[in-house]
Amino acid sequence: MRRLMLSSAAVASAALLLGASSRPLELTDVRNLVSYGSVSIAPDARRLVAIERRPDFKENRAVTHLVLIDVKTHAKRVLTPDRKSVQRPIWSPSGDRIAFTSAGGEKKTPQVWVLPVDGGEAERVTDAERGVGGFTWRPDGREIAYVTEDE
Repeated sequence: MRRLMLSSAAVASAALLLGASSRPLELTDVRNLVSYGSVSIAPDARRLVAIERRPDFKENRAVTHLVLIDVKTHAKRVLTPDRKSVQRPIWSPSGDRIAFTSAGGEKKTPQVWVLPVDGGEAERVTDAERGVGGFTWRPDGREIAYVTEDE
């Protein structure tokens, strides 16, 4: 709740600073709040990937998508439109792929998926029975190391 109040205050402040019409923030405005987190900058620093979070009041949950943002033009492209939840995006060292965790597929636990940045489907690269708690790319980008609970 505190995060929601802080986000609402930030949106209201930004609207005032940007010259938007000055009106009080209303409860219905909360339905339109979008937040971004887990920002990861590409190795070439021309693009970034972030987690976009939107409320879904019908399902009483937040829906998260992976979005690619061009730093220069601010153009945004949703990379995971069909996934309800994604976390922890990390660029590959070469900048051509993004790894993230998601509970998609047969497993209900978070697994690591790798997505080509220039198009294509995400591929699941782990099969940890208890899910993946954290991961990182190998410096050459050919493999991923991950952490999972011991079975």
